[in-house]
Amino acid sequence: MHAAASATGAAAVVKGPPLGMWLFEQFAFPSIQAALGAAAQLSAWSEVVKASALDGATRSGNLAGTFFAPTNEAVAALLDAESIQMSALTRNSSLATQLVEAHLIPGQALRAVDLQPGARYPTALPGAYLTVTKGADGLAVIPFPTSANPATVLVPDIRAGKAVMHVIRSVLVPRFLVPSLTPGIGQPFGASSVTSALLSTLASPEALPLG
Repeated sequence: MHAAASATGAAAVVKGPPLGMWLFEQFAFPSIQAALGAAAQLSAWSEVVKASALDGATRSGNLAGTFFAPTNEAVAALLDAESIQMSALTRNSSLATQLVEAHLIPGQALRAVDLQPGARYPTALPGAYLTVTKGADGLAVIPFPTSANPATVLVPDIRAGKAVMHVIRSVLVPRFLVPSLTPGIGQPFGASSVTSALLSTLASPEALPLG
């Protein structure tokens, strides 16, 4: 169920509600970084965000937008594919910033049900757009068309300040950003599975009930 390739980088398949709606209605975090910090399975992406120029903004609850957060396994797969170490990525603030910008639709806090087929969303990274289509099974596909596999949304609709965060299975890498992932030597960042543990940590005391 892949969208047709266009000019800029990877794909995300958004699974619809009921789980996402439950999370959206029951829990809220004060900021994107607070939401990332609540789940051990998002620790790698949290480190990438901290290394980027968006660190301060993601710690603020005032950042409005739609944010896609890849799991540790997703980050590990990217590092493995490009033969680079996690430390090399986090030391490169410019590259970390571009990667994080490619995962942010600024100004629009979009839930899974709000992602409309045919809509084209500019990300915070200039020139990188997400285009929504629908597969035969009704799932929305959000592509940057360089990845072979879609980045399935594991947990949608997590409230993070003025933003909405969706946890995804793959890192979204626009085509023009691939050459910036300089090859190096090292092992991929350690990763763990998966959704049940992720959900238990998201339902931790740090999660703030919506009033």
